[in-house]
Amino acid sequence: MSAIKWLLHNYGRKSHCQRFGRDPTTVRDSNHYNDEYIFAFVERWDYLIDWTARAKKESQFIVTELRKRGVVKVLDAATGTGFDSIRLIQEGFCVTSLDGNYNMLVKARSNAKKQNVELSIIHSDWRQMKPNIHNQYDAVICLGNSISHLFTKDDLLNSLSAFYHCLKPTGILLVDHLNYNRIFKLGAFDQHTLYYTGDNVNVALEHFDRGLMRFSYTFPLNWIFFLHYFPILKEEFKKLLSISGFNKI
Repeated sequence: MSAIKWLLHNYGRKSHCQRFGRDPTTVRDSNHYNDEYIFAFVERWDYLIDWTARAKKESQFIVTELRKRGVVKVLDAATGTGFDSIRLIQEGFCVTSLDGNYNMLVKARSNAKKQNVELSIIHSDWRQMKPNIHNQYDAVICLGNSISHLFTKDDLLNSLSAFYHCLKPTGILLVDHLNYNRIFKLGAFDQHTLYYTGDNVNVALEHFDRGLMRFSYTFPLNWIFFLHYFPILKEEFKKLLSISGFNKI
């Protein structure tokens, strides 16, 4: 790609404005995540995560779970800004870093460079990842509530099936998402749990119903962004995993 084409290709990605239309609560589309993780939001994402605080709270949980199952090769299917990929590589795992959002992968590569880590990156949406994956892995991890960006049963099944098919026969899938069962029960959201650990960012639940949870993220200087999630409940997710081929959940 020539320099001019590269600039034209990437200039539009450096957006500072999310677009949800006149009624944001009607935006329930799995494809919309790329319009949400715009350049300005991704550049501030690590203030929300706070790598040091997250590592302390998470401790060695994921590393321990992978090691005791003999995992060596890992597909980090929701790389984001690179926290898990970088940490696992530093712990000695062989990691492939995949994400559907270009801005996230650019930030992940930048974060890795600062820590003298080289990432093996694949830019792909989960629903189109099968042709882009040429290896089988001991584990697929999909962390950071990322699975909740999928709003339809077909999209969830398509993605879970893709995860299943790139695993070795003895492989494992590790997924985390918000405890939606608890949020519906209490009608509230606890910000400072494990993932959203930043002290200078406020996360608020703006709207929720059985088909959508809309969160606002307020950063210093009053930068405000929003994310939309599908609140999949525990039992529903178990059923989808079973249909996708996973026989031990």
